[in-house]
Amino acid sequence: MPSWYLKAAVQGTLARMPARRRLNYVMQRHITKNLTLDTDLFEGRLKKCWQHFHNYARATSVETPPAHVIDLGTGWHPIIPVGLFLCGVSKIWSVDIDPLVYRNLLEEMLIQFVAYAENGRLKDFLPGLHEERLPALQDALNKTTNAAPLDEVFAALHIELWIADAQHTGLEPGSIDLFTSNYTLEHVPGEVICGIFAEFRRLAKPTAAMSHLIDVKDHYANFDGSITPYNFLKFSDRTWRWFNNDLLYQNRCRLNDYRRLHEETGFRVVFEDHEPGDVEQFRRVELAPQFQNYASDEDMSASLGWFVSVPT
Repeated sequence: MPSWYLKAAVQGTLARMPARRRLNYVMQRHITKNLTLDTDLFEGRLKKCWQHFHNYARATSVETPPAHVIDLGTGWHPIIPVGLFLCGVSKIWSVDIDPLVYRNLLEEMLIQFVAYAENGRLKDFLPGLHEERLPALQDALNKTTNAAPLDEVFAALHIELWIADAQHTGLEPGSIDLFTSNYTLEHVPGEVICGIFAEFRRLAKPTAAMSHLIDVKDHYANFDGSITPYNFLKFSDRTWRWFNNDLLYQNRCRLNDYRRLHEETGFRVVFEDHEPGDVEQFRRVELAPQFQNYASDEDMSASLGWFVSVPT
């Protein structure tokens, strides 16, 4: 049996349990070791944070940092929101449908930030760093170590952590400058993305921008080297639902689906920056009927998609 079948079965079982989030954390932390914050992950997220700033400036021609930002998908390590604060953002709402921030993971992350601040390396990854904000990192770390409420820890970094449905934020219309996400939208059903983008359109200032980095590969291929990043395109929706689960939901949307979702909700994509995949490998995949003649082979085989858009 291919190992990705086993992973799907285990996660599918966990997803049905009452304590599924805690069990998933234990499995990822202590068995698969996926929650280790290594140097590559930390520095990679810092680079992506600065890329969001670059995308915002390029899309809007606004030279000052965005004042108000919504970051979709807090995840296990909220590196992006902290980076946004360090680069001058006044207020960040970090939104996730599930509570994935654990105190020990947060402490490990803040220790990394403090170490990079002390050796001067943060500036290498965040050229727009506001150095007067660096003491807030140590303050947040002290609060975390001293078991302060997590809301208080994040408040020291101008971050409000929301466990909520991003389709209904309750924020004032026209109040947000920048919307960001990183490896998040591929885990959200298409119809929900439509609702989120519609809410973001309501919240967007006339000079706002969205910057979304999306991993469009089959995530099971990260775990099982015997399958390709296009393996999940072989299955019909009816069959794929047996492998999908709440802990690793994959919508299988392709690049042109994300373009359509932008257009339908009142955003105009101003530029895209995609990481190409292996076209020849993709062409050897026996696609499910719904993916045949779907888009260009280059679009279908891309591994990452970065979309930057502005309100129409």
